[in-house]
Amino acid sequence: MTSVASQLQHNKALLTSAFYRQQQQEISSLKQQQQQQEVTPYHPVAENLDKSSKDYPWKWRSFLPEHTYKPNLRVDLTRHHEPMDFRDKVALGIVKFLRVFADAFFRKRYGHRAVVLETVAAVPGMVGGMFQHLQSLRRFKPSGGWIRVLLDEAENERMHLMTFMAIAQPTIFERALVLLTQGGFFAFYAFIYLASPKTAHRIVGYLEEEAIISYTQYLQEIDKGTHANIPAPEIAIDYWQMDKNARLRDVVLAVRADEAHHRDVNHLKANLLYKKKYSEPAPVQALRHGDVNPEDAFRQENRST
Repeated sequence: MTSVASQLQHNKALLTSAFYRQQQQEISSLKQQQQQQEVTPYHPVAENLDKSSKDYPWKWRSFLPEHTYKPNLRVDLTRHHEPMDFRDKVALGIVKFLRVFADAFFRKRYGHRAVVLETVAAVPGMVGGMFQHLQSLRRFKPSGGWIRVLLDEAENERMHLMTFMAIAQPTIFERALVLLTQGGFFAFYAFIYLASPKTAHRIVGYLEEEAIISYTQYLQEIDKGTHANIPAPEIAIDYWQMDKNARLRDVVLAVRADEAHHRDVNHLKANLLYKKKYSEPAPVQALRHGDVNPEDAFRQENRST
């Protein structure tokens, strides 16, 4: 019996060893097949690829090809929302007050202005998306696309920052200013959003109206030759699907179009809240950087999400 048991133990060990070797061979073969497969821009970028090689599939980690788009340069840049109630007037007053400090500090240093202010501009979308997300969880209801729209806004503003970082590097003082401003504005905007989401979105709408003015002035300075119309950063060319010979002017046009889009989306959301259309879904155009008309809130009937 002892001999039989020993033989069985020996055979079991052999089988286990053979199975282990087979598993290792299969894993090794699978890894070789994966390495031989052509990596496309829609696959995760392999760490062992040489990023300086012309065969490198996609060089950006902050966005993928499916996140790129052509800016809507036909957007209406003149649209302005007239305050409808006291909260709208407060929102406009806050924005005009903040504009005074920005103009006094940056003057015509538009590259530095964009770098610093885009760090703040990316806050509202993240805060709004977060609160919409939590609200959706609490109410066991979909957000009607607003979570994605607002988070996309935050990401878009961050991409503006990444673009302008290739054009103007912030000074040490400006970096310190960003730390203070971003933290203070985050707390301020979160409080406003909790107290009155309508006012919060209206503030963003008016901030974007001011951003359009600033980028229009930037374009004028470029056209006058005050600021050199340097080649567009590579990240901007890929993000906005630009021509490889695009210049700084093309970048500013794209950014201004984005700001106009954010203006319309936030004014639309504020108008919907004003009309108590709390469950009104975001229009598809808001997800595709298309034309959004804030006045639609006063014409459309409430739709189910």
